[in-house]
Amino acid sequence: MPCANLMPRCKQEFRRIFANSSKERSSSSNNNSPATRQSTSTSSPLTANGHTAESSSIGVLSSGELSTAGNSNSTPSSSTPTHVPTSSSSPTVIPVVVAEDEKAEDCLPPPMENITITNNSMEEKDVNDDPMAASDVAEPEVPEKVEKTPEETARFKRSYVLMELVETEQDYVKDLTSVVEGYIGNLEKMDLPADLVGKDKIIFANIAQILDFHKTCFLKEIEKCTENYEAAGHAFVKYERRLHTLYVKYCQNKPKSDYLLAQDDFEGFFADTKAKLGHKVALCDLLIKPVQRIMKYQLLLKDILKFTERAKDRPDVLKKALGVMHVVPKACDDMMQVGRLQNFDGNLGAQGRLIHQGTLQISESVAGNTQKPKDRRIFLFEQSAIIADHIPPKKEFGNPTYIFKNQIMVNKMVFEPQVADDPLRFVIKSSDPTQPTSFIANAQTQEEKDEWNRKISEQLDQQKRLLAALVDPKRFMGGSDDMSGGMGNMSLGPSGNDKKASSSTAKSSATTSKKAAESPKKESKSKSLFSFGKKPAKSPTSPPPVGNSK
Repeated sequence: MPCANLMPRCKQEFRRIFANSSKERSSSSNNNSPATRQSTSTSSPLTANGHTAESSSIGVLSSGELSTAGNSNSTPSSSTPTHVPTSSSSPTVIPVVVAEDEKAEDCLPPPMENITITNNSMEEKDVNDDPMAASDVAEPEVPEKVEKTPEETARFKRSYVLMELVETEQDYVKDLTSVVEGYIGNLEKMDLPADLVGKDKIIFANIAQILDFHKTCFLKEIEKCTENYEAAGHAFVKYERRLHTLYVKYCQNKPKSDYLLAQDDFEGFFADTKAKLGHKVALCDLLIKPVQRIMKYQLLLKDILKFTERAKDRPDVLKKALGVMHVVPKACDDMMQVGRLQNFDGNLGAQGRLIHQGTLQISESVAGNTQKPKDRRIFLFEQSAIIADHIPPKKEFGNPTYIFKNQIMVNKMVFEPQVADDPLRFVIKSSDPTQPTSFIANAQTQEEKDEWNRKISEQLDQQKRLLAALVDPKRFMGGSDDMSGGMGNMSLGPSGNDKKASSSTAKSSATTSKKAAESPKKESKSKSLFSFGKKPAKSPTSPPPVGNSK
């Protein structure tokens, strides 16, 4: 270090100065012996300022010099000349010499021990001031960090996602509680507007049931995942049916709830209620929470599954849970779109499960006259296909609405998957003579058209299998693997195979009646499945042949 390099030089320089000072002091002591000083003090000449030389010399002597003079008992040697000043000599010479000598003694450096201590303290100060030096001297030994394996890192990240799942679920229950206890619980005590009476069930739908399910069942299952990551997957698989039922119903009603809340009277009433309750969040923002939550589950499960696969842990349950959360949110979104359908007089619940939906360019054709294509929404249910006009949203972030246009029952649907000269078109129409309109749909891409063809064809095949079961429930209940093959053997006209089947069926009718009597449970099961009602007089297992049989 720089200070360490300068120390030898400083010591040599101090020694040289100290040696010179010693020589000068010894020479001056020879000239200023005690006898000389005594003779000088005896004469006591006056200085120019009127003081005696003795007082002047004493005034400039240091305490160390006085003690040295007082302790000296040696007599001057005969060779040393005695310097006796006369009255004519200048009295100021000797005091000046003595003063300079004493000043030289005062300017001497301190002893070497003190110098060494001072330099050591300077070195310590420099070490403290220099951060690099301090780190080299005083830095303790830090143990090396142990790097985590990729599997441990993945489990660590998964724990954060699981914690987020639990914490957001707890917050979700609190939000639903504020709706049920804050608004629904106080509606009976409030002066409701006349238009609101009886419409509170439309606004809040089944949100109280959703709260009860999450608070008493689902939250407890989710909280277990902090100790076992598979508990999250088990919760979604275990309560798949209840999640589907509760949230599909809520989402289907959501457009109607939004419409009522947007009315001026209702909006003002609930704004005042919010202020009375001291809530910070508006009611419309609370009512959208169930829709947001059912979509959020899918994202959280994706992250949990991703880190589980990286950690090389068992992912089977999480994959099943993610499959559940693909189906339920899609069903919820589909039913929200259905809920925006207006002017439909029928019962949407009687149409069965929604199979597919989408907006297409559709042209209506009646007796060869084809109109200009328009944006139409098709809702394909198990029992029918509903076609509606697509009305785009008026606001930037608004939702579209659908005005009912037509309905085609699936059991009367005629489907043409291909149209000449246009590979992206298909046609659906009804075989009912009272509905002569054909609907020519134009898809945007080949993938979109293939998806529609697949969904419609599957539903028509399902209807054929159902018709086959109605005509011959014995074959259906017998577990035939290929009901479509059985349907293919059926015909509305006579054939050779039909004749043989009729004769064989007639021969075995007695045996069949006997077996039916011996197995009433099987018969009741088929009756409850298809709701046949009363048993007909003739056995349904032997349908009469259509046409003239020979």
